[in-house]
This record gives sequence, structure tokens and C-alpha cells, in this order.
Amino acid sequence: MEPDDKTAAGAARDPLVPSPWDSRLFIALRTKGHPRLLETLLKWYSRAGNYGLFWVGLAAAAWIAGAGSGRGMFIVTLMFVYPTLLVNFIVKLIVGRQRPVSDDPRLAPLVRVPSSPSFPSSHAAMSFAAAAAMTFYYSALAPVFYLLAFVMSWTRVYLGIHYPSDVIAGMATGFACSLIWWLLLAGWVLG
Repeated sequence: MEPDDKTAAGAARDPLVPSPWDSRLFIALRTKGHPRLLETLLKWYSRAGNYGLFWVGLAAAAWIAGAGSGRGMFIVTLMFVYPTLLVNFIVKLIVGRQRPVSDDPRLAPLVRVPSSPSFPSSHAAMSFAAAAAMTFYYSALAPVFYLLAFVMSWTRVYLGIHYPSDVIAGMATGFACSLIWWLLLAGWVLG
């Protein structure tokens, strides 16, 4: 997990191996600021994000509660989250980066480690795609949606199952996919 001297000296680096800053930030986020209550809350929140269920549930709740655009938001959230998950999974298979592992007990994951590769984070990708979909319908709530997406994304590093660069790449994937889905949807609806 520690950067080697060759990498620090600027030699060619294997892209599957985390960079020195990635490793340091992972260690800091995994070992600092872990009161039991916060760990419990973030474990719950991270689990709620599995398969995008938190986001689909939030959109469904808006629809059920009778929000003006709840039905549309629910449908578009589904149309953004699951294709993004598919794109992200394909990228994971192509890149094939291993999840963080260490013999250091301080770095042990706090949740079950998924069997899928690490890069990019699916939680981050789905969260940012969902936040974009929901923002279209409720733009005044954009800061809330993106804050929820950001926290969901970073729980994965905090809990020890992703490097920070996995999460950043997942955020970028989710954002890029949401732009593509909007363009396709606009072409379909307006076309």
C-alpha cells in the first residue's frame, strides 16, 4: 500500500497500482475520524446505495408522496442509474484494478468486500447519475442531491473498499453518462 521509491522518482507506473497520493489519502480516510456512530451510519448509507436502491427509493418516495414531477423523476432516475451501472461495470472489467488489500489491521474493510474490480466505483457513478436526473426535476434541491451523492461516494473509501481515485473516476463516469443519457433522451423526446 505504501508508494515505492521508483514511483516517487517518476518512473513509469502501472496504472492498476494506486499512486502515492491515492494510497496516503486512502490510509488517512480509512484510519482517521471513525467514531462508532459515524461508522454505523455510513455502513447503513453505503449498503442503501447497493445497486442504486437508495436513489430509486428516493425517486419512488417523491412519486408516492405526490410530488409534481415525481413520476417523471422516478422513470428518468431508473433510465440513468441502471445504464450507468452497466457502463461502469464494463469499465471495471476492462481496467481490472484490485480492491485495497493490506495486512495492516487498521486498514481492514468495515463491510463485505465486493467481488467486482475496484475502478471505477459503481456507488459513485450511480449516485452522480441519479443526482443529475433528480436535479433536472428539482433544480432547487441540486445541492442536496449532489451532497448525498458525494457522501455516498466517499463512504466507499471510508469503509475501506475503494481507493480515492476509484471514487473520483466513478463520479466522472456518472456525470459523463448522465450527459449522454440527457442527450439521448432529448433526441428521443424531441426527435
